[in-house]
Amino acid sequence: MGDVTPINGGFHVENGNYLIAHAAMSPKNNLANGAVLTIKFDRGLTTGQNMINGILTFGSTWCSTAVDKVISAESPLPMVFPGRRAFIKVTDSGSLRTLQIRVKTLDGQGINEAWDQTLQIVRQPGVKGPFDAVAGINSVITCVDSPDV
Repeated sequence: MGDVTPINGGFHVENGNYLIAHAAMSPKNNLANGAVLTIKFDRGLTTGQNMINGILTFGSTWCSTAVDKVISAESPLPMVFPGRRAFIKVTDSGSLRTLQIRVKTLDGQGINEAWDQTLQIVRQPGVKGPFDAVAGINSVITCVDSPDV
């Protein structure tokens, strides 16, 4: 199990191979920019024999969030979330890789909605890494789970 500690705006997970960031997102509060969740981790966790699987969940719907390559411009995720449009951006800065999820409302609703972003390191036994899950605009990280998988 990863060690979870609070940081400014979110949580830090040390020695984790599985992360679930639970966020309360309010895309209605800013119709133009929506709500943002950011997760940072060691870029080496996605290279060579290592890989990270990602899943974004809202209610009973989910969508894969790939973090194995840079996506420098925000790209829309498939339209699977009722009344919402989700976007992904993946950037590198030094040894860090940053996953940004932005959620916008399509129906004018959305206050304190429960969204979950899961990241799991796969392929390389024993590889663990630090993760930082941080809230962006109109979001609050309510908690982070890092169970052993």
